[in-house]
Amino acid sequence: MEWTELHGRLLGRAFERILGRAEAGTMAFVRCLTPDVVAHLTGDDSFAPEGWQVFRVADTDDAKRRTITADGAVERRETKGEATLLLVDTDHAGAGMDGIYSASREVDEASLFTEARHLAATEVTRRLSGPHRRYAERAIRKAEGLGGRYSVSPWTAFDFLCRIAAHEQHPGESLHLLGLWPVNASEEEADVADELDTSGRFVNHLLGTAASGLTIPARIESLRLAEMTEEQRRDLERFLHSAETRPLLYALEELAGKRHLWAGVLRVENAQDIQSIEIVPWRNRTGKVAKWSGLVEGAADTDPPMFILKPDAASSGDYSNLEIKWKTRPANLEKRAVDYRVAIVTDMDEEIIAREVGHSARREEKCRFSNDDFSMLNEDSLVSAKAVVSVIGNDSIDQQESEEFIVRFGDPPEKTAGGVGKKVRTFSEGLIELDGRESVSAIAENPTGMTADSKGFVLLRTSAGQRRKSFRVFRPALIHEVERQWTERKGRIGRWRVKVRASGARAEAAKFVSFDNGDGQVWSRTVTASRKMAERFAGNGGVAQIYDDGSRTFDVVREYVLAWTAALEGGDPSSALCNTVEVQSLSGRTIGLIVLPAHPLRVAWLSAYDNLVLHTAFKLNQPAKDVRDEFRGLDGAMFPAFLPNPGGGRSSSPIRSASTPSAWCRIATRSPRPHWRFWPVPSGKARPRTPRRRWADRVPRCSGTRSSNTLTATRLPGCSTFTRFARAMA
Repeated sequence: MEWTELHGRLLGRAFERILGRAEAGTMAFVRCLTPDVVAHLTGDDSFAPEGWQVFRVADTDDAKRRTITADGAVERRETKGEATLLLVDTDHAGAGMDGIYSASREVDEASLFTEARHLAATEVTRRLSGPHRRYAERAIRKAEGLGGRYSVSPWTAFDFLCRIAAHEQHPGESLHLLGLWPVNASEEEADVADELDTSGRFVNHLLGTAASGLTIPARIESLRLAEMTEEQRRDLERFLHSAETRPLLYALEELAGKRHLWAGVLRVENAQDIQSIEIVPWRNRTGKVAKWSGLVEGAADTDPPMFILKPDAASSGDYSNLEIKWKTRPANLEKRAVDYRVAIVTDMDEEIIAREVGHSARREEKCRFSNDDFSMLNEDSLVSAKAVVSVIGNDSIDQQESEEFIVRFGDPPEKTAGGVGKKVRTFSEGLIELDGRESVSAIAENPTGMTADSKGFVLLRTSAGQRRKSFRVFRPALIHEVERQWTERKGRIGRWRVKVRASGARAEAAKFVSFDNGDGQVWSRTVTASRKMAERFAGNGGVAQIYDDGSRTFDVVREYVLAWTAALEGGDPSSALCNTVEVQSLSGRTIGLIVLPAHPLRVAWLSAYDNLVLHTAFKLNQPAKDVRDEFRGLDGAMFPAFLPNPGGGRSSSPIRSASTPSAWCRIATRSPRPHWRFWPVPSGKARPRTPRRRWADRVPRCSGTRSSNTLTATRLPGCSTFTRFARAMA
């Protein structure tokens, strides 16, 4: 292994950043480094984290090499002298380190090399240039995703950056350190992707598993090299003969001194005859996912298809196969005339797996991926991805992308029959098809005909004494989970937090945060009202509520809103965050808020909307279809428009610090004309507007895009993670 002064110096600075200021009696250790790296570090005077004594733990004592035994390490811990960093030689440390491991701080591999790799990349920029750093970082990503064939360890990536910075050479000359073919690199930054693709192509065609069944001349021929000299062909054949019996990295290291065999010197013929490619859709004419694709339908009709990986596939033999097909133009290309690159890419443009496929001259070209190709994913992964097909060596052909799909482990969703019924935004929009307002009030008082189906919908079927009707309203899975927690807690006042990954997938279950704002009369009234409202939600949650002010059970709703009005007018402004879900990144940064159907502002808005719908249909005698069409543009997705900042203090984001809610919707108690129009105002008061002559003008106006009335998503600027989470929430 080649060691440079940068290796020791940069690792020393990385330890300084991770361990912080050295204090007497402090001890830390690291055991993720290989024995040869540990020996080099303790023998390198440039490796000296400020304030820390460094010792290698092995089977001998050697002061010159900064080496002590395990007994010596335990003694140092007990004496609590100067701050000590132990580099554990796992081959020679022996027994006796358990006390150190349990009582001292460990520096893990991920933390250490995240810092070290950043420092090394910065050094590449300082000694060479920004384009050289970008080239090196893309080369590492290329090696990590090279068909899943080679795993780049954190040390390998760090060593690669250190060497090119220390020798001040182009990263293409050291690609063999990553398991790629060395490249005689161009100075044009635009050629980086092509050069790295060519490097990977050389490895795949000449040393990859696909080439194992071919003779050496056949491997060379598959590359379609242009103008190769006899000397180059002879030396390349000799190299391939010697590489067959050696590990990949050791074989590629031989190429470092054979520049005439590098990619760029050996040139690949361009694929000029092909005109275009077109991916064959995974869906058939009816919109269903075809079986040949290896995908299954999502849980809901609007969900993307899923590629399900069985965790026990290695033992059970139940492997999954993802198949991508595409057609070429012209259709009569000769076999091996061109090569294609098929990659599976996440929605963050991170490459999971890539494979190169030669032209087969069949009616449709195809490529398959199986469980082994996704072995780098954890079993709890939920990845949004797409397939990308491109022509190698011909940038004039546009790459083609598939539709989005989800990669996850587990079992396919059960295909139980979903409920049959007319899909509506709220049940009030469906119940206006009944004969009279009395029928609606009876259902609102005793909603016994409600059930939940397997696709996330709440179904309502009217009883035999009324016109037989079926309606359904969608209930997202997160809303269901949080409302269930709320009813189990008997309406306890509080809010929730949930952390999500960059893909939008939830990292954990929603956690409840209780509010305790005192024992005053107003707060006690609010607690009682919240408990009774939770009892009302215990059946099928907020999306199934029918807020009919003519029903006998509406007093619970009225008291809930009035109690919260009193509580917020003179209480803690943060109470306005009750019944919300704060969406956070894994680091704890607030991404956005979800305002639940049980939030008093939402209850007020939905109550006003339900009674407006019922009043228009039954008092103004408007047809149900006309009411739904006219009210289609009325949307509560942006109500409330403002809420206090969950983190406290002021913020320029849509979640603004405020002393009161933006505006309270006023429920028409028994008025036959619920015609108020409400606007967000800082004072928290509602502004009435005199109704116009047309019934359609007596509609609360609010801004925002159309979405379900069961959910408010207040989004922080520039946070695509929250958008993906809202889409994946169901």
